[in-house]
Amino acid sequence: MRPTIIVLTPVKNEAWILDRFLAVCSQFADLILLADQQSTDGSREIAARWPKARVIGNASPAFNEAERQKLLIEAARATVPGPRVLLALDADEIPTADSLASADWETFLTAPPGTVLMLEKIDLLPDGTCLRYDEPFPYGTVDDGAEHQPRWIHSYRVPVRPESPRLRPPGIKLLHSAYLRPKTQRLKMCMYATIENRQGPLRLKSILSRRLNYGRKKDWLGLGRREPADPLWLRGWEEKGIAFGPPPDSGETWQAWACLQAMAEAGEKRFWCEDLWDIDWERLRQRGQTLGVPGLPVHPVRRPPPLLGWLLDAAESVARRLKS
Repeated sequence: MRPTIIVLTPVKNEAWILDRFLAVCSQFADLILLADQQSTDGSREIAARWPKARVIGNASPAFNEAERQKLLIEAARATVPGPRVLLALDADEIPTADSLASADWETFLTAPPGTVLMLEKIDLLPDGTCLRYDEPFPYGTVDDGAEHQPRWIHSYRVPVRPESPRLRPPGIKLLHSAYLRPKTQRLKMCMYATIENRQGPLRLKSILSRRLNYGRKKDWLGLGRREPADPLWLRGWEEKGIAFGPPPDSGETWQAWACLQAMAEAGEKRFWCEDLWDIDWERLRQRGQTLGVPGLPVHPVRRPPPLLGWLLDAAESVARRLKS
């Protein structure tokens, strides 16, 4: 019996790419579950135009990967009781067009229950090149009902047990579009830093760890092999009328507002040690007020003293040398 293919996707203001994502996923999925976290940009209206898409409300006000992953998996299991394949994708991730024609696709669909699909994620870059990596990530599973035990951030998206069979099909690859929007990607890293900042006491070790992981000096391009992007990855989708133009990148995104809302709640001084002050937060605060974004700081955002920034940059440089 052929399993039902269910795509699981969290959504928060993804109108910039959601039409394209749903157009691609509708080519291979039987059902696309979208856990929408109070989008205000028309994402729900876009989803309503696609017959295979079903929106589930995510009422949580906070960023929590564990909650939204469990929400999606439980909804999938409640909706489709029979054999299921769960494929957990963000809205800026799609399979390459040649993946579905690969024999590996059928191998995955017919794999034993509990099999975890390990895929290469390829980061597309604005200049027509891409970043490729040696380590795959678990994006899917032939669902056997195993309990999902996620972390609240940077978590596996599907149930993965130590004994789970791993399938790494070279013919199936994912394209990731986040790096096509460098301003937004930088703000996303700032958001991660502010989120983790508020989870515990401020200690130098954790501050330096966040600066190493999310800071402006991190060499993101050095993490993978830089190669020309293969035209075949998109050609098949374009032949079906799915457009792949340059995405908008104004920097005025929900990630920016989330950072400012954190400053309003905890005070900007709490974040003075984080590496996020290459951003003009005061300009964004004023812009957000013009747009009517709620929860922003009432008073101008104060930047950290220059001496503090210099000391932290020096400590970070030492930490980077020790790490390498």
